[in-house]
Amino acid sequence: MPPEQRPSRRLQRDITQIDVQALAQKTLSGNEQAQTTFFSFLRNFLIRSFPEDIIQDTLERTIKALPKFSPQDPEKTYEENLFDLVFTIGKNRTVDLRRRQIKTTPLEDWHLNRNHSDREESNEGYDITNETVINVLINNFPDLTKKKWFSAFNLKTEGKNLSQIAQLLGLKLGVVKTYITYARTAVEDNILAPAGFKSVPKRYRPQAFIGSLRTIKILGRYYLREEDIKSYVNKPAEKGMLDQGYVRLHSSTTAREYAKLQYSGRVVRAHGGLYIKREDLEEYKNTPKKTPKYCPEPSYERLVELTSDSGQYKRANYAAKRGKLRLLKFRGVNFVDKEEFGKWQKEDEINRATSS
Repeated sequence: MPPEQRPSRRLQRDITQIDVQALAQKTLSGNEQAQTTFFSFLRNFLIRSFPEDIIQDTLERTIKALPKFSPQDPEKTYEENLFDLVFTIGKNRTVDLRRRQIKTTPLEDWHLNRNHSDREESNEGYDITNETVINVLINNFPDLTKKKWFSAFNLKTEGKNLSQIAQLLGLKLGVVKTYITYARTAVEDNILAPAGFKSVPKRYRPQAFIGSLRTIKILGRYYLREEDIKSYVNKPAEKGMLDQGYVRLHSSTTAREYAKLQYSGRVVRAHGGLYIKREDLEEYKNTPKKTPKYCPEPSYERLVELTSDSGQYKRANYAAKRGKLRLLKFRGVNFVDKEEFGKWQKEDEINRATSS
């Protein structure tokens, strides 16, 4: 479409640009007004991902880390690098607090023990780490310790990243990645699988990450037993909450309703779950929902609402590409002027009648 035919977008917001780097420096210098603005700026970024207590702790830890902070990715702006730091702090803090609530119990000779029935109904976690696996390999699988990948695996358990391992061993980064993959496969086949462990299914990875599931983490990957999934899925709701008229949020709502309600004031967090009063849930479901309708200009309407069928919708899009119909894409939705569409529609009907 020629530039002169393109309609202006009148409702685009003028976003006030904030110099985040200058604001951070003022915050470090002790400017209270700058600190308030800085906290508000970061809070707007964190509020959709973390609860209030995590946000407060994240802000405090961010201030402590700010003097040593330097952008890691040169291709990103200072603001984007700062967001990466803040989100990582919040994520790690969430995992730490969650895992502190789960008791751990040492499992001696776990790789030789095939009877897990005494732990199937337990909420205790596993005290199995990379170091545990290293000891099992050395004591029970000495042949595997002679493999080329064992040195890379050993350094990985010591906390070295892939680049450091490559530098220490004098190898290329791609070779180190391959060695870690070999190590993970060997551990899965010889140790984890015989003990009943398997990789966490994709649908349960968020629960494993925050610690809601009993898991072990070996070489950056989570593993669990089938019984752990069953105990998590069949975990009974607390009788006290049900007696008070509450219902579990995840089992009583759709995915859209859950996303809307999980951070609302109607929801209560208790016993590792989210609960809501039955009458509050019924009131929310019975309240008519108004879908916001965004139009770039008063005379414009959604193209999908003006067309009678999919064929006409496709023809309208094709006419827009040829410059015969002005089409405006706003927030991912195609809009068209109603009067102009009416004229095009009459021409389209005449053309179709003539061609037939």
